[in-house]
Amino acid sequence: MKQLLIEHSSRIEVPTVSLHESIDKNNGRLIIRNVLLQRADTPNKNKRVYPKRVLERELNTYFKEQIKNNCAYGHLDHPSNEDPNGSVVLLERACQIILDAKWKGNDIIGDIEVLNTPLGNIVRNILLAGHRVGQSSRGLGSVEPLREGDDEVVEVQDDFSLIVLADCVSNPSTFNADMSLKENEFINENTMFSTYKTTKIDSLIQDIICDLSGICCLKK
Repeated sequence: MKQLLIEHSSRIEVPTVSLHESIDKNNGRLIIRNVLLQRADTPNKNKRVYPKRVLERELNTYFKEQIKNNCAYGHLDHPSNEDPNGSVVLLERACQIILDAKWKGNDIIGDIEVLNTPLGNIVRNILLAGHRVGQSSRGLGSVEPLREGDDEVVEVQDDFSLIVLADCVSNPSTFNADMSLKENEFINENTMFSTYKTTKIDSLIQDIICDLSGICCLKK
């Protein structure tokens, strides 16, 4: 039976000077590039695995129907599993839009614009205050144990349908998915920010500190 599947994929932390530069260069629009949005063939903290073939199919459809038509909106916070609106996108809750998305290995990387809407301004102010926000996908599908006799890790099945590639949330759950962006580093006009890479050990330590203390700020 299909259920609402919510996956928190990454955190965005951007130096405020880079945010202001983005706003200046884009006529007031806040655009953040190269954000991790989803990961295939890897168990996440919800102990779900998304086969790449399933995500490839869904991203292809989502790109043609949503991104290319400039309507790939994301909510501020997910609806709950009991919310009847969990399978729809409500413009009154829109805070961001996906401008582009592509594969990089098993990762889906995208460009996000934080919208000048009431909820988008909440996200903008959090980022401008120097804090981070999370990105989280939303879809409908069923799951089955990945290995016989093992109920811990489940695999998302072929009936999965992607609703939102990225809602904006407080706490992501994909392992080693933390991202920060180097200050004042621009590759070209189409790739504004480059990714600051942390080691797997650093990311695990950051996750543990976040889970135990509730303090999820990446120190540089």
